[in-house]
Amino acid sequence: MLRLYGRRRKTRLIACFSWSGNTEALAELIQEQTGGDLYKITTATPYTEDYDALLAQAQEEQKANARPELDGQVENWEDYDVIFVGYPNRRSDAPMEALTFLESYDFNGKTLIPFLYQRQRRVWKKPLQCGEERLGGTNPGRL
Repeated sequence: MLRLYGRRRKTRLIACFSWSGNTEALAELIQEQTGGDLYKITTATPYTEDYDALLAQAQEEQKANARPELDGQVENWEDYDVIFVGYPNRRSDAPMEALTFLESYDFNGKTLIPFLYQRQRRVWKKPLQCGEERLGGTNPGRL
């Protein structure tokens, strides 16, 4: 492990789900600033390229509280201290893929920092409302 002034250096992971590439671009900017590792959240079944069809599918997934199957897992999860999770705002909420990702890992002892890409004019819900509800809460502390 890398050490800074006798302390273990905090390692960062930037995980993102990006349909159009906009959220991925934000993740790459965060990676440039933090030096973290980039992980692309992908689904086992790819989504349509038609935006209107995607929104209809997203609405159905939200109604069903679906958890789409993800394609792959983060290697060496236990090595990361700070986890950035990015996603597009989909129907004024986090996409179900982001929730699948968040519910697939143990965030105890980790700092969770959500970020999102917003295409619409307003965000109706708090970004990633599931932090305390699903993960038991985190304290951002110092990065």
